[in-house]
Amino acid sequence: LVKIYPEFQADFDFKGALCPNEPIDFIDKSTSTSNNINTWNWSFGDGNVSTLQNPTHTYANVGNNFSVTLISGNAYGCRDTASKVLSIPLVHVNAGNDTVIVKNTTYTFHGSGASNYIWSPSTLLNNPFISNPQATFTDTGRYTFFLQGITENGCAGYDTVTITVANGPYLNIPNAFSPNGDGNNDYF
Repeated sequence: LVKIYPEFQADFDFKGALCPNEPIDFIDKSTSTSNNINTWNWSFGDGNVSTLQNPTHTYANVGNNFSVTLISGNAYGCRDTASKVLSIPLVHVNAGNDTVIVKNTTYTFHGSGASNYIWSPSTLLNNPFISNPQATFTDTGRYTFFLQGITENGCAGYDTVTITVANGPYLNIPNAFSPNGDGNNDYF
């Protein structure tokens, strides 16, 4: 006597932004007509796994396609596999290099890596919503600006830049030098 249990099918869906460092909820949609599903083996394609029915996973900012696989099963030993490919982009928002300028000089920022920009604080900037706003610094000091960039596919990236404002030109010389070719203090 051979008993064939009717239909068993693995399936899943996901919810959330396909962006690095953003949680993605995976929803089990497997169906079994003979017995309740009691095992879930998820592989997220980046070396991480889960045995939860509806796990949440976050991908690192590496820019890659990840093959997500679910193997679900029931108490009768029925098993099925479902796979989907998720494309997680690399997000590299850059606010530019830290800079030293002279007081009362207009500085142009150099944001890149996004399609929409939001700089803060915005008080000194002529337009905090473009990649290259300008600011004139009338006081000396250190000013740190935070950049949030949104890419074309809606992913956010962040960076900061520090502008040091001096009274006049000055020379910053290291108190030692190490000519070993590592890019730090190689020249006096």
